[in-house]
Amino acid sequence: MLLVRWRSPRPERAIERFGRLGIRAERHARKLEFPSLTVEFRSSSAPGESHSADDRLELVLRTPGRTAGRVEGARDAPDVAVVGWATVDLERAAAGFPELRFAWAADEPLLGGRAIVATVTPGLSLALLEPVTEGRLAASLARHGEGPVALYLRLVGGPSAPDPGPLGTPGMSRIVAGPFGLEALQLGGPAYGPHLLAVGPAPVGEPGGRPRAGTIRP
Repeated sequence: MLLVRWRSPRPERAIERFGRLGIRAERHARKLEFPSLTVEFRSSSAPGESHSADDRLELVLRTPGRTAGRVEGARDAPDVAVVGWATVDLERAAAGFPELRFAWAADEPLLGGRAIVATVTPGLSLALLEPVTEGRLAASLARHGEGPVALYLRLVGGPSAPDPGPLGTPGMSRIVAGPFGLEALQLGGPAYGPHLLAVGPAPVGEPGGRPRAGTIRP
């Protein structure tokens, strides 16, 4: 099983970002237990740590331990459907995951990249994302280098319209077609991420969106 570690100088603020998508943890929890993986929140304010004031993601093996903060709602619960991994070279990045078989997917318009996707476990995919514009994906790479930068959350009702937030600005981007079907990006965070995207149910037999023909082989 996989674990995504979300490092932040204010872990409670990171957890609040999930809450704005309707995903709430138990009080004082530092973990969200999804069906596909665990998201663990840790402080990044260690002295001397590079960009310790930034939020960033790490992808690690899930280790046994005490459980806390299960997502509310055992039936029809939201899930992490995809981990997005930023890279400047798709083929080289794919070679770093020799056990996975990647296939071309539709472009990622909200982050400004192209994508290849592999199934990690039933219900969870890994998307390697290479920038094609000077957008959020390029900003993530410039700030932190290659690695996990985005979580695609499969919500029961799918992505929602951009309703105004408390300051009158939209909390979500417009809804567009992406590599995993219809998607919307949570707004308000740094351009370099981490990025949270809401997606809807996947088409039967496909990871989502309209895959391009062919596979990519490292």
